[in-house]
Amino acid sequence: MYARKGSIENAQCVFEKQTDRDLVSGNSMLSGYAQHGYNQKALDVFRQMEVE
Repeated sequence: MYARKGSIENAQCVFEKQTDRDLVSGNSMLSGYAQHGYNQKALDVFRQMEVE
């Protein structure tokens, strides 16, 4: 929700506080970063998802 509305900082804060991240939360952050021009951060999330 935060990423969709453009508040990437709030979305990132919620994402980082999650202890049990799943595919849905990872994809939400990845798409939020990508939609708002944070391409490197989107790739970082993708790589983190691959590892997990």
